[in-house]
Amino acid sequence: MHRLCAGIDVGLSSAAAAVYGYPAGRNWPGLISTTYIRTLGDGPGKRIDVIWFRDWLQASGATVAYVERGSARSGQGRMADYLRACGQIEATVTLAGLHGVLVPPGVWQRAIGLTKRRRGLVGVERDHCSVVFARELFPEHADSTFKYWASHNEAEAAEIALYAALRNDLIALKAA
Repeated sequence: MHRLCAGIDVGLSSAAAAVYGYPAGRNWPGLISTTYIRTLGDGPGKRIDVIWFRDWLQASGATVAYVERGSARSGQGRMADYLRACGQIEATVTLAGLHGVLVPPGVWQRAIGLTKRRRGLVGVERDHCSVVFARELFPEHADSTFKYWASHNEAEAAEIALYAALRNDLIALKAA
């Protein structure tokens, strides 16, 4: 049986998850699903819907989750809320029974070639780069999941899931 790998782009207002692997009935790997992680509440009380997320992870069939490691850096809005969401996501992965692996953004981005593509880009262009790359990597999802520029969090979750598949020997990437 082939392993299914989840990739999770952390955050409070824009967290996303994706599953990559061998779907039932197919003998080649691919992106199986993506989702934005639901939240509860508003303002300072806003938090990850951990029950919903745990159920989604368990239903996904993933056995390992690569979670982008959150860190205190500028540009994250309310830092305490962001870091609390990171902790909630990490804990939910464990509660769902998955093996969790924290991965720094620079590590997964470099491994799949996103760092090189982003070189010299700033702001929204960096986010657009993730979406363009996801459209190229997963063309069957280009007109649905990655149709809009705002889907950059789902794009990054899918790219993290691809990195997880690479690290778990489901796939091998070739140099372009």
